[in-house]
Amino acid sequence: MHYKGTCEAAAGSSKVHFPRLSSSLIKTWAVYINGTLIERIDNYNTLYNKLYDLDGGGVDQTAKRFLENSDPSIGYKIGGDVNDKSAGSRIYKCSSGTISDLKQKFMFNNWLDFLSTSSCTCPDTNDLNNVEIETFFDNEKELWGTGGSATGSPGVDIVSAGASYKLEDVKFTISKIIFNNPLHYNLKASKMLSSGLQIGYQTYVTSKQASFVKGTLVNILTTVKTTSLDQIICCLQPADTPISKLQLAGTNNTTAGTTFNEFICNRLCCS
Repeated sequence: MHYKGTCEAAAGSSKVHFPRLSSSLIKTWAVYINGTLIERIDNYNTLYNKLYDLDGGGVDQTAKRFLENSDPSIGYKIGGDVNDKSAGSRIYKCSSGTISDLKQKFMFNNWLDFLSTSSCTCPDTNDLNNVEIETFFDNEKELWGTGGSATGSPGVDIVSAGASYKLEDVKFTISKIIFNNPLHYNLKASKMLSSGLQIGYQTYVTSKQASFVKGTLVNILTTVKTTSLDQIICCLQPADTPISKLQLAGTNNTTAGTTFNEFICNRLCCS
């Protein structure tokens, strides 16, 4: 999925930007085949980020995922003058003078569901017939802000109600494969006529508990009905997520020169 994203801040507040990883915008993801819901993943963005961290996503992923916003702290500009040697230079979005993201190109290229984990990597859509993908995007609190603070103290942001974002020029691409040799189609037809063709895939079930006071003892009870439970992932998040600053080095996050990935890499190397 390709698109252009634009952020808009409330009048008088600091600038806003899109979060790390383009998939952070997806709240709920569902897949229907012939009108039947086969998969629904809630809190998709939280899950995607946790899996990305567990799989070692870091500074080495920036070049591979440059349209997936793996490092949300930087952008790039091209000089208007043909003699300008700063073409392609970095823009540090954590600087207070940086404008909000404007028609920045993004892409969703990695999925957590039937589309990416199917045991049949190239299912024949003639067999599946009608396939529908349903996406619900999260609200504006997924954004992060830069700029000054309301009281002048570090960590207090003036990004308030009124911030928003929009996606434009949305389009999808899909790979089409045709076998010139009929052997594949003959084998598949034979399998479907005899015992049927089953397709396995990996999916996720989300259970979100009520908020609690920090430092208290918490007991979590959830029920999952499955024949194969491979992994349990637990994480915490604020009950009410405000539009806050990206926590990088520098007082009040206004010091330019350190990117998100550089900061994380330095922390990991020094720990």
